Amino acid sequence: MFGLCLLVALIYAALLYSVRKPVFSRNANIILFALRFIVVFLLAGLLLNPYAKGTDKRTEKPILLLAHDNSASIIINPDSAFYKRQYPEAYNQFINALSSRFQVETYSFGSRLSLNAQPDFSEQTTDFGPVFKSLPSRYQRNNVAAMVLFSDGIYNTGINPVFLLSETFFPVYAVALGDTSLRPDLSIFDLRYNKVVTGRTDFPVEATIHVQMGKDQNVEARLFMNNKLLERRSFRVTSDRFSIPLNFLIRDAGPGTHKLRIETDTLPAESVVLNNFRDFYVEVVVEKQKLLIMAASPHPDLGALVSALETNYEVEIMYDRVGKAEELSPDLLVLHQLPSATNISSVASELIKIKPDLPVLVITGVITNLSILNDMQTAFRMGAAQQAGSIEAYPTVNENFNLFSLNSDMVARINQFPPLMVRAGGFQQSVSATNLILQRIRGVLMPHPLITFASDGERKIALISGTGIWRWRQYDFLNNNSHEAFNTLVSKTINYLIVRDERNPLRIQVSSEIPVNTDVRFEAELINKSLERINDPELEIEVVQTETGLLYTFVFNRIGDVYQLNAGRFEEGLYKYTGVAKMAEGTVTAEGSFRIAAGSIEARSVFADHGLLGQVAQATGGKLFFPENMMQLAEELNNSEKFKSVVHFSDRFEPLIKWPFILILIVLLLSAEWLLRKGSGSY
Repeated sequence: MFGLCLLVALIYAALLYSVRKPVFSRNANIILFALRFIVVFLLAGLLLNPYAKGTDKRTEKPILLLAHDNSASIIINPDSAFYKRQYPEAYNQFINALSSRFQVETYSFGSRLSLNAQPDFSEQTTDFGPVFKSLPSRYQRNNVAAMVLFSDGIYNTGINPVFLLSETFFPVYAVALGDTSLRPDLSIFDLRYNKVVTGRTDFPVEATIHVQMGKDQNVEARLFMNNKLLERRSFRVTSDRFSIPLNFLIRDAGPGTHKLRIETDTLPAESVVLNNFRDFYVEVVVEKQKLLIMAASPHPDLGALVSALETNYEVEIMYDRVGKAEELSPDLLVLHQLPSATNISSVASELIKIKPDLPVLVITGVITNLSILNDMQTAFRMGAAQQAGSIEAYPTVNENFNLFSLNSDMVARINQFPPLMVRAGGFQQSVSATNLILQRIRGVLMPHPLITFASDGERKIALISGTGIWRWRQYDFLNNNSHEAFNTLVSKTINYLIVRDERNPLRIQVSSEIPVNTDVRFEAELINKSLERINDPELEIEVVQTETGLLYTFVFNRIGDVYQLNAGRFEEGLYKYTGVAKMAEGTVTAEGSFRIAAGSIEARSVFADHGLLGQVAQATGGKLFFPENMMQLAEELNNSEKFKSVVHFSDRFEPLIKWPFILILIVLLLSAEWLLRKGSGSY
């Protein structure tokens, strides 16, 4: 193509200045020929749209992540004035000192992780999970130099951050905040009670009291219900590090929701008293719901289920049955390794037929007749492998599960549970199914569920596709010294199944218990007759404080096809709400309640844990610093040779027609040709 451009330019210039009789002198003709040849060559070449190749150079600074603890525990100390006044300026100076060498990206964390948020120490819970789970995955393809973690080392949700460092590929430098100095302090460290008590009006409450530097002091603890004193307990502190469990028994509470408070005396010279009381609520439901467990044979799983459920439900186990299914009236049916070749199996099948809305939990095992099970319901289909047998399947909680909530600590515990023995074979489930726990076999996450929920007509149905949940209960106690994770998993599974779906087109969700000084967040969805989510109608909500009658009115925001509302913070107490939406077919409402619990979670532990921060720094190759030598840390980071900028080179192709100097050259050549012709007496 280059040669063709030369040929076109040569012919054009020759026709103009060589073929016809020359008008100009020999030298002028040669110059004019050359000028026209170059112009035509350039124009012809530009018509081909040629590109020029170049190289771009881009320098990427190393990224420095700053993760700042925004929890209230940092300022619940005698040195709170420093963190409110002098510290913010020192923190900003630290950031400015590093900005020239690094690309500094700041985060704050408490219950969640927030980008570019200036710490105000307002969060009421601390969870290190978002820091050590989200940030490494978010920056795994970036040039991260290090993270600087500003914290007092106190956490009250999630798990120990030392166990979260497996994916942290950068060093963590810790700046130890808070106060570790020992001083007198008395706190209600732990409180154990059932939020919902069913079947009785008497229930226990156990509180663990911690005392620091209060030796030889006499302390009294008091229990109140609905602002009425129920019981006093006195004890003597026998050491400077003292802990004692106190057991209370509430009698004849009566049905309904009751506000309870445990409070203690204060020690001489005690500076933090927010942890000397705890408010909580208990709902008493007198009539217990009935759970019927039908089993092919005795099994350790049954004992584990009964232990987790007998406090709140009336539980009966049947291995055999003489009589008609019509005589049974459970609120929920559990089938363990049924149907099978047993007498009880036919009774279970008949009971399911005559009660189309009876919720069912199915636990399959090696003796379950899968063919009959598939015929009994339409929520899932299970096929046995040609070679009979079972395999080990470890649990992995599905992060997208949304039928009920499990906090990050519970999820971490469940993911460590031992395997269940599941039947090898195929699995299909209906579109209504929602998987809670997936199978992990030989380290590979499978699409098959260990626990799943679905709808089968009017019936709610759940499946545990393996036996051995008794091992989960034992493992939970062995590793956590409690059955809390197992009991919570089983209780929430049963509670979801047994709660009747009212088919209300308006559904509003909010946490049932919210710490004081924490925003109350509502989420809602509105379903039309076609079972589609809509948010065209305006959704209003009224919130009433039950004790004072104070009324708040809000309007939800429309987000996507749902509604969301941040109602802000409320005073301690019990609140009831009513949501109202006006649809074409009429007005729909939804009601509920939530509680604002007084007593700061962050105040339960007021002594900073700098040892924990030191472990995190040491495990990742970082160091531990203190606020007074933050600038020393900045200097060390700036002078470190380990952190390098990354230079990126990339090819760039630019069309020559965009180069302005080529246009200027063509104009100059044509101008010179015209001037020379004009000077030679032509035009």
